[in-house]
Amino acid sequence: MLTICVSTMNGTLDIKNYPLGDFSILIINQGVPLNLPLPSRFKVINDFGLGLSRSRNLAMRHCQTRYMLLCDNDVRLLPGFEKHILTAVNINPGAAAITFKVKTPSGLDFKAYSDKYFSHNQYTACKTCSIEIVVDRGQVGATRLDERFGLGATYPVGEENIFLSDLLSSGKSVIYYPEYICEHAEFSSGAVLDKNAYFLRGKVFRRIFGRKGIFIGLLFWCKKERLRLKSLPKLVAFLSSFQKGL
Repeated sequence: MLTICVSTMNGTLDIKNYPLGDFSILIINQGVPLNLPLPSRFKVINDFGLGLSRSRNLAMRHCQTRYMLLCDNDVRLLPGFEKHILTAVNINPGAAAITFKVKTPSGLDFKAYSDKYFSHNQYTACKTCSIEIVVDRGQVGATRLDERFGLGATYPVGEENIFLSDLLSSGKSVIYYPEYICEHAEFSSGAVLDKNAYFLRGKVFRRIFGRKGIFIGLLFWCKKERLRLKSLPKLVAFLSSFQKGL
C-alpha cells in the first residue's frame, strides 16, 4: 500500500535511513546518476532535470502504490512508522493527504506540533513541511506541486504549502495525525528570516491567498518575531520585502 518516495541528488543515498518493512522505496535522483547496487525493493529513476517539486511530481507519476510518503535522503525513517501511517489512512480513508510529526536526533520535536488530531485549513497548511506528508494518489486527482516553487526552482520555498492549499481549494480533505514517522536534523533552511526570505514568502502567500496574503503574512511575521518596539525596523524591512514578493 505504501511507497517511500525519496528525492536526492548526484547519486547520494544513505541506505541505513530506510529500515526493513512492508513498503517499497522509489528514489528520484537528479544530477549525477545513481548507480549503486540496491535491494529489489528499491527502484531508481535518474532525472536530468532540476527542482524538488519536479522530483516529487515524478514520484507521483511513477509510484505504483496508493499511498506515498514524501521523503528526502537526509531523513531517517523511525521503526514502525508505517504502522502509524496505516492507522491514519484507515481512520481517514477519504483524505487526500495526511501530515505527521517529525523529531530531531536528540528526540525533540522538529517544530511545534499539536498533540490533537485536526483537519487542516489554508493557514495550518502553511506550517507544514514536505517530509511530514503522506499522499493518497487515488484522492489527489490532477493536483501536482507547482514547479515554480521549491528548492532548485525560481522560488525555492513553499512548494508543500502550496500543494496542500491547492488540495484544500479543490475540496479535498487534508488531515493532521499526531504520531512521529521520521527524524530530521534540527536545522531547516526555511528557518532563516531575512529580506530575501520575506520576499520569497510573499510569493508563496500571494500564490495561496491572493492579495490578502499581505495580512496573513503580517500575522506570520508577528508570530515569528513577537511585535516589540525594537522590532519595528524589522517590521518595515519585512513589509517592504514581502510586498515585493506579492
